[in-house]
Amino acid sequence: HVVRTHALQDGTNILKGLRDEHATGPPQRCVVLTAIRDPRTWIPSVFMQTPEGSAFCDADVTREQYFQAYHDWLMVNGARIQHAVSNVRPKLLAEFGAESLASEMSRVDQNGGYSILDQPNPQGVYADCQLLFLQMERSEQWATIMAEVMPGVEYKKNKARTESCPKIADHYVALNQYPYSQEELAVMSDAGRNTDVLEYFSVYGL
Repeated sequence: HVVRTHALQDGTNILKGLRDEHATGPPQRCVVLTAIRDPRTWIPSVFMQTPEGSAFCDADVTREQYFQAYHDWLMVNGARIQHAVSNVRPKLLAEFGAESLASEMSRVDQNGGYSILDQPNPQGVYADCQLLFLQMERSEQWATIMAEVMPGVEYKKNKARTESCPKIADHYVALNQYPYSQEELAVMSDAGRNTDVLEYFSVYGL
């Protein structure tokens, strides 16, 4: 079974159901996969998945107009960004015994773009599972990594945003260098109260 979700609780519920379904059969292997990417590319991607952002896909707009719309969206979507950052990755890493995001990113760097955590909470729903932690910036290695960790699973890339929205491709790429203001950073981190966001931004130097 392969399950893809952005909601940790949904994945947890499905895993519980699969465990019940196979309770009397032979042992099943369980691998949980999660990935991290630079917030400078992740936040624009989130923006383009929203109605506000996707409306620009086929639009004729200037870079100034596009950047202004991005700023306006950021200023009213701090809670959305905080939820997306805090809802999955920190909980998974804690469940699998990671000391911190920073320490795990050090392991990822040492391994060339990934780490494997295989000591989950023995009393938790992920007992006997492995966590494969990937870095998006090294996605060209994912096919090789997955072939080693999960033989038989074939990795295929999604279509790039620049291909699906060619009219604003240059504007979208330029968002990777967007100069976030202190005001915008404060909105996204709940004025520094969301430590998950702060740590995430810190490991990427934002």
